[in-house]
Amino acid sequence: MTGEATAFDDEDLELLLALYNTPANSTSPRRPPWTWPALRHRERTALARMIDVWIDTYNYVHATSPSDLIPPCWRHHPGLATELAVQVWLWYAAHIHPQTTPLIAGDYYLRHLPGFRSRIDQMLGASPPECRRGEHPTTWRSDTETQMAAYTTPLGVTVDDHVHQLGELHFGFPPEHEDGGEAEQLPL
Repeated sequence: MTGEATAFDDEDLELLLALYNTPANSTSPRRPPWTWPALRHRERTALARMIDVWIDTYNYVHATSPSDLIPPCWRHHPGLATELAVQVWLWYAAHIHPQTTPLIAGDYYLRHLPGFRSRIDQMLGASPPECRRGEHPTTWRSDTETQMAAYTTPLGVTVDDHVHQLGELHFGFPPEHEDGGEAEQLPL
């Protein structure tokens, strides 16, 4: 497994499937299980464990060289973590969803999976081989951050729990607070 102490289990699956199967209504927006900011802490943790299992299988089935591997530090790469959440549910839609067809599965393997695979190195940043060797560099994005500092103020948020931090990235759509209220906006 890619690093999570507690294994993905039936309770996690039920929690995430309940979100997947819940339509939006007029009183509350849908909280898709592939959208980190829409999830509460427990749901984000379940999704992270689900992604760990998906990565283990992906690495076994689809990685034919070291450059194909998705490393255990995926949580430290927000773009990769965001796309992995979508890949898990695309795979579900292609293989498990009751309305899936061979055409949907074929579309996944011809369109979605190749596009994702072609972006992995870019999402790992400056040194993908270091990440794949289990040596996640703190400088994985330093050139980008240096350039960003020239024209924007950094977020200034220090969070050890990267899965929690993923829930705070909302692209301008304020997430709901875990107690049901609106969450505090991140400084931009």
